[in-house]
Amino acid sequence: MGRTFGYRLQAERKMRGLSRAALGEGLLAPGRVGSLEAGTVEPSGTDLQALSARLAGRDCGEEQSAGPAVMTGLAARQAWDERNYPAAVSLALQSAQLRRDREEPTTAWEDTVLAVRALRNLHRFDEAVRFSAALVSDPAARIDTARRAQGLALLATARQGAGQLDPAVHDAVRALRAALSDAVGAEVLLEVLLALVAVLGESGRTQQAWTHCTALLMPLLPTLRDPADAGRGWWAAGNVAFLCGDPGAGAHFHERAAQLLSPDDDLQLWAAFNRGSASKRVAAGLHDAATLQCIDRAETAMAVLEAPAAERLDLLRCRGRYLHLAGNPQAGAELLTRAYEARSALSPQAAAELALQLGLSLADLGDTRAAREHLAESSRWYRSAGAVNRSAHAARLVGGLDGRNAAGC
Repeated sequence: MGRTFGYRLQAERKMRGLSRAALGEGLLAPGRVGSLEAGTVEPSGTDLQALSARLAGRDCGEEQSAGPAVMTGLAARQAWDERNYPAAVSLALQSAQLRRDREEPTTAWEDTVLAVRALRNLHRFDEAVRFSAALVSDPAARIDTARRAQGLALLATARQGAGQLDPAVHDAVRALRAALSDAVGAEVLLEVLLALVAVLGESGRTQQAWTHCTALLMPLLPTLRDPADAGRGWWAAGNVAFLCGDPGAGAHFHERAAQLLSPDDDLQLWAAFNRGSASKRVAAGLHDAATLQCIDRAETAMAVLEAPAAERLDLLRCRGRYLHLAGNPQAGAELLTRAYEARSALSPQAAAELALQLGLSLADLGDTRAAREHLAESSRWYRSAGAVNRSAHAARLVGGLDGRNAAGC
């Protein structure tokens, strides 16, 4: 069960000066409002309608125009908690428009943020870029530093998913400048730093990413109230350590993250972490029991979550690369080929990594011509995404194959 619905319900209640007892009186069983706010029970359709009506003041004969906005906003968060992200996008954007019509910019902003996050989960990154850019240019972002920083971090992450790494770095740097110029709060600063180190690392600026990890991100983690937030931070630090060529530190930081993330609290986050950790581990050449456990856990969770095609393909890539590293390149190449055939669902940099790993498997199987084609393709895709260092790495692998062939002749 998620808590997004509960957070919004609590905010709507406090905005009107209602106690939990007053909100639920005559509508719900005693204590149910508290359980809904805590996320320990799921709201029913009856709950949603009754609470929306009371919050809108209908039971008191007051102005009724708030009713649709309240109900749509709560329904968007219920859809999010149920992982119905298409519905969450639609409802959140409807709610944002209703709030703007009522001149409630703060709530409209929050609804748009929810829509952007749902779009990211659906891998609809071009739309996420568009709505994130609208947040950055929103008048509220001009007068509120925290919102500006949050909007820029969302935009950077959306652009990263869309394969626009250089613009993503630019936005993430702007987000950090905004965050450090004012006291934005630990949660917003965390979001900014997670976005920044991710885009710096993926674009090849690994030393810059590591500097931000050691100077800002890791010192922030002990101050966070939510263990899952700290887990996300250690996950990000581990990613950067892997990218810096230190798999020992990367594995250590990911183990710290694993201790803080739980499938009972957030199955989607737990699945994403295990998939992400597996990806970094196999890219570093690790094929131990911990790597296999990450793959198995991610596969189990994603079967429950009905994960998007891009995430399923990425995990298939991890399994294929693991099999290759474990001494079965033929089986690995078969899985990688299956993933490659559906590569259109992937971002440019994810497709590039897939092509690179498939090329390596084919090279070990002796199919030098196909290996060269895939590695050259990987280099081109990395370059188009702005990952210059990875592009150069793939190009060097092509050169290595050519040199090996020349020596054989």
